[in-house]
Amino acid sequence: MKRDSDAFADCVHRAETLKGDFRVALVCPDAETARMASLAKERGVAEPIAFGTQNVAGIETRVVGSPEEAVEGAVELCLQGGADTIMKGLLNTHTFLKAIVKSPFKTGYITHCSVLAIPGFEKPVVVSDGTVTPFPNLAQKVEITRNAIRCAQLLGKNVVNVAVLSANELILPGIPSGNDAAILCKMAERGQIASAVIDGPMALDSAFSKEACEKKGLHFAFEPPADVLIAPDLESAAMFIKSMVHLAGAQVAGVLWGTRNPVVLTSRADSERAKYVSLCLCKLAVSRQ
Repeated sequence: MKRDSDAFADCVHRAETLKGDFRVALVCPDAETARMASLAKERGVAEPIAFGTQNVAGIETRVVGSPEEAVEGAVELCLQGGADTIMKGLLNTHTFLKAIVKSPFKTGYITHCSVLAIPGFEKPVVVSDGTVTPFPNLAQKVEITRNAIRCAQLLGKNVVNVAVLSANELILPGIPSGNDAAILCKMAERGQIASAVIDGPMALDSAFSKEACEKKGLHFAFEPPADVLIAPDLESAAMFIKSMVHLAGAQVAGVLWGTRNPVVLTSRADSERAKYVSLCLCKLAVSRQ
């Protein structure tokens, strides 16, 4: 894996030079995850320990009988202070999340953020939530938004520009996501959601393109592109994320929030590099807590 020379370079550099012990519990790591963990150790990012059904060469391993036991062991190690975060390997996301949700490691509403470095854009964009909640209600969108803001702050932003997405910019009774977007904006105005400028409903082109806004005659609370995109539901977020990765060549990282410390959660199909950047983001997040 080559060193970073793109939009993730700054956060990777900060994680690699951040002092202090940082241990990651790997759950059922495949060969790619194991290579990434060895590289993280070599570069001083993290000290790995693996939980799985077989031994992992070159990494301290605790062999257990099933993937479920592997997640439970990793969670217990974190609760005991033996690890700072958990990283999902080659197992189903539902199995992984189930053990976390039912444990004391869960401290709030669980949400997931994907961080995309899209070719042609100078900065990464945070997209949420394409993993956890299929059809989030307003209360859940508030937590999704707050965690996405925290994630964007890891990239160096203090005040984050958030676009709440919908089909278009009009508030229409027949499009519930637009109504939710308007309420989130008002909550931010009233100080109920901090450290962000929020606008919406916004169509995707308006969230990314100043030219699109000018052609439509629209004026928002911030100038595009947004730092964060809040999707109407899981399906729209997941399809956008995978479209960017597989059709536009975007690089992606994934972080789970709502736990004692943020957790590395990437797709089983994601690259070694995606896993490494995700681990770097988690290390930065833990250092801020």
